[in-house]
Amino acid sequence: MSDTNKKNIRSLKRNMEHKRLKLVLVLSVLLIAIFVTGFVFVRSYLPVTHISFIGNSYIKNEELGALLKVKASDPLYAVSSSALAARLKKSAWVKDVSIRREPWGNMVIRIREALPLALLDMGTNPAEEVRPRPYLIDADGVLLEQLREGTELFLPVIRGIHPEQNKDAYIEAIKFIKLLHSRRISTQSAVEITGSRPEDLTMRANSINVKIGSGDFDRKLEKLFMVKDEIEKKGIRVDYIDLRFSDKIIVKPIAEEKPKAEVQKKTNGKKKR
Repeated sequence: MSDTNKKNIRSLKRNMEHKRLKLVLVLSVLLIAIFVTGFVFVRSYLPVTHISFIGNSYIKNEELGALLKVKASDPLYAVSSSALAARLKKSAWVKDVSIRREPWGNMVIRIREALPLALLDMGTNPAEEVRPRPYLIDADGVLLEQLREGTELFLPVIRGIHPEQNKDAYIEAIKFIKLLHSRRISTQSAVEITGSRPEDLTMRANSINVKIGSGDFDRKLEKLFMVKDEIEKKGIRVDYIDLRFSDKIIVKPIAEEKPKAEVQKKTNGKKKR
């Protein structure tokens, strides 16, 4: 084969490679253009067909929908996920949000909801004639909502302690109730926490007042279990138990009243002078 023919063949191969490269580039640009066009179309025109909320027990779907402000037929990608999550987190019930959008228009929203820890009854406002319903609060002491009429929840009650005016006492009460929950004690009987100062915190359970004060709650509960067993064995009627001292437990029995007939008999039996 002559040199001229060889050069022609090499030239032909180069031309074919150039054409293939151009074809690949054209196809790549075309695919990118189709993808971008489709993406823009989906983001701009694909409508929401259905919205699903998952994980919410206390806050209703209707309430979440009102916060979300997205309805069927709205563009699926019109609002960013972070913006939608911020809308939902305006509710104290919503702790975290995960949003998934599906190509056929479904929007699936998973909610991590706050869990009620206790009820907060701040007492009656002198300006109000009707006693307000207590608030549900979570483990951070955040007010979730007022207890709805007709709802019954077996939760400890923080009574007469204001989150702002009695902040230190409120924080200690929350800590103590969290311990009760971890020990599965709070559901065994009605529990009420009172005291405007940390050192005055008192738990009332089974008609017995237990002065707990602040801090060292694990040790105080152990002391309470110990003295409770002794009280039950001896059948003592107790006015209060004081656990605030590190070196002792104070148990104040209820003073037994003498029958009126006996008192009357002693009075009548006195000798007249």
